[in-house]
Amino acid sequence: MLVAGCLGLVVSLAIGGPPAATAQSDPPAIPENARARDYGDGWKCDPGFMRDGLACRAIVLPDNAFLDKRAYRRGWTCHYGFTMTKDDSCVLIDIPENAYLSDYGSGWKCDRGWQRVDSGCEKIEVPANAYLSEESSGEAWTCLRGFERSLEGCTAIHVPENGYLTNATYGPAWKCNYGYVADDGDCRKVEVPANAHLASDTFGPGWVCSRGYAAKDGACVLVDLPDNAHLDRSGHRWICNVGFQSSNGLCVAEN
Repeated sequence: MLVAGCLGLVVSLAIGGPPAATAQSDPPAIPENARARDYGDGWKCDPGFMRDGLACRAIVLPDNAFLDKRAYRRGWTCHYGFTMTKDDSCVLIDIPENAYLSDYGSGWKCDRGWQRVDSGCEKIEVPANAYLSEESSGEAWTCLRGFERSLEGCTAIHVPENGYLTNATYGPAWKCNYGYVADDGDCRKVEVPANAHLASDTFGPGWVCSRGYAAKDGACVLVDLPDNAHLDRSGHRWICNVGFQSSNGLCVAEN
């Protein structure tokens, strides 16, 4: 490599001049009110200025605002208790009665027991057998346990004998005890046929056939296993053994 470099130098001198310098691009010009970045290439605007294309324009700071480099496109944010208007100014937030400034100071919220209506706070009327909801969204009040929302407010839930409250937000307000099934608003005792046992399945007769039996016409009949077959996972149907296939209720050898 040293020899080749020397030869290049000799050739260059022989033709009348020093070796040509490698071309380098000029660093980008730094505009007014800007400075080079501390790390990497490029530049950034001075405090109080915001980038606008290849220049830095002065940030026009309205009254009751402060410089904020995180503010998108503006470079400023209103002080706590002030809000920005359409003409990019900061005006004092008008807090209505029974309200307070929000956490960030850019709006207001109603006190507990009050709800926002237009530009004010209206008292929440909690009906009998209800209480104020602690959730910030949704209904302003919730019915007590054993009551459900209705046009009149909160009405008592009718739980039939051998039933219990579910406390469910959605779905049935009550269910029948184990061994009973819902029947036209009541809880009817489950009559378990032979070769069956009680089941906790809400949707069904309340019982299930034992393994090896299948439900038919309210009873449990023995599953008739053909040759070369076995019960499936449910225990109430059969499938052919490996190497056999079903054909007209039989298990025949695969071709």
